[in-house]
Amino acid sequence: MQSAASQELNLVIEVVRKIGNHETVKAALFENSNWAKILEYAKQHKVFPILYHYLKGFISTDARQDWDDAFYKHKSSINDQLEVLEEVVGILSKYPNIPFLMMKGITLSKLIYEDIYMRSSNDIDLLFRESDLNKVFDILSEHGYFSVVGDPYPYGLEEGKALRLPYPIFKQNDHHEYGEMWKKKISGYIAVELQRYIHSTIKDSNVIDRILKYNQLCQIKKHFYPTFDLSHTLMFMCENAYFDLTYSRRPITLRHYLDIALFIKKFKTNLDWESITSLVNDYGIGIVMIQSLNYVNELFGNIVAKDTINSFKHKNTLNKWRHSLFEMLYLSHQEFKKEFMYNKISYFKNKEDLPEITPDKDLAAYKDLNSYHQATLYTEKFDLKIRYIIINKDEELDLYIYFENIALQYFHDNPFLIAFLNSNEEDERLILSLDMAWDRDKNKLWGKWNDGEQSKKWEIPVIEIDDHKVMKVGLPLSKIKNAFVNDKIYFKYSIWVKQIYNIHHFYDVGIWENYTDFVDRCSIIRLP
Repeated sequence: MQSAASQELNLVIEVVRKIGNHETVKAALFENSNWAKILEYAKQHKVFPILYHYLKGFISTDARQDWDDAFYKHKSSINDQLEVLEEVVGILSKYPNIPFLMMKGITLSKLIYEDIYMRSSNDIDLLFRESDLNKVFDILSEHGYFSVVGDPYPYGLEEGKALRLPYPIFKQNDHHEYGEMWKKKISGYIAVELQRYIHSTIKDSNVIDRILKYNQLCQIKKHFYPTFDLSHTLMFMCENAYFDLTYSRRPITLRHYLDIALFIKKFKTNLDWESITSLVNDYGIGIVMIQSLNYVNELFGNIVAKDTINSFKHKNTLNKWRHSLFEMLYLSHQEFKKEFMYNKISYFKNKEDLPEITPDKDLAAYKDLNSYHQATLYTEKFDLKIRYIIINKDEELDLYIYFENIALQYFHDNPFLIAFLNSNEEDERLILSLDMAWDRDKNKLWGKWNDGEQSKKWEIPVIEIDDHKVMKVGLPLSKIKNAFVNDKIYFKYSIWVKQIYNIHHFYDVGIWENYTDFVDRCSIIRLP
């Protein structure tokens, strides 16, 4: 799996392993090396700052300026982040009834390396109780921080392609960020991310309240910043590594595992593994620790005892990767996307106890509304009550759908979707969907496939049955062939609600951030 062009990647991996194991890095390693390529891999794996620290005495003369310039840019960004952090924490310290913790970022750099410039950081992440976030937004707004939408944001502001908002905006309705707030500094715009969840891993507000109480103060220069205690710092470092690999579709990143390895070694005598195990199992994040710590051991040797890792309980079989960690390090971006798709499709196949629907063979069954299946689609404004039946007609499935508590005209601004799992490993889209929207001017319902092809919209028939307007949605089996998993089709209803500008929320699908939510809330059409 290693290519001839991976000599420099081999070097980066070897240096990271030596740093993680406190071994000496010698100049002889880098004879005849391409330093531009090493720099590229160091940035890709987010280990550039620490590699610069260890390698700056070996860098070739012709490449030295590029490395120095990159570190200068990194240091400038960290200085701006620290300035923003000092300001924000100073502002919020006047409100002792609003607890918060610094996540990752500069405080983690200080904890692990005793040097805030030894680790990459792009923004400031602060965890709050969700109930406090409206007030936090208002407080920071008064001090020049702002929310923005557009593309690319916030830099589109200067080109008229972005819009400042007087209120926060979720990237998705179930997103872990309440919103981002920005301020312009010397190096560019610095984002302060107001977090309400630990990604999609921990969303329970009661658990977040508990986590906020496990804190310590981290001193950077003259100031103290609240952050997680050591046990929770380790847990959420592992969670961050797990989340990035599981949901981001980005190839594996060495920084995550180097951070964890060095953290465990530095605080070996301070970590209470029995307490950590109890908390992990209580939070239900055993799989997070198992995967991340096994990868740490694979890279750096047996840093964490196997018995300790085996003490974590896990509830699912997520992430049955076909490759080892080292093999995945050499996957191209495209190869990793294929591996990602295989992994997720496997999760669907192994999911049990999902409701199954066998299409009706009676072509007239749609006339009896009492025989329709029921579904509910949850949104922030209302719970959409859906009734539907599926008819098997030769090479087509006909879905007859009506809504008990809303008129079709509602879907003028908010399209209704039927989302399907995409089982094609060669395609990076995890779902395919049929999007339906109401045309007020023509008083018609239009459908369009959102499958990456240049599909034309077509009129979807609406018939009247017992005073109900029923949509007749024809699904040619040839069109949804990539939704087949053996003889099953996984599907879910959704609403695509435009919030503002380029922000849309997909309700009750969850797949854009956490595809396991899609699985847990979807149904199966079982074909004969």
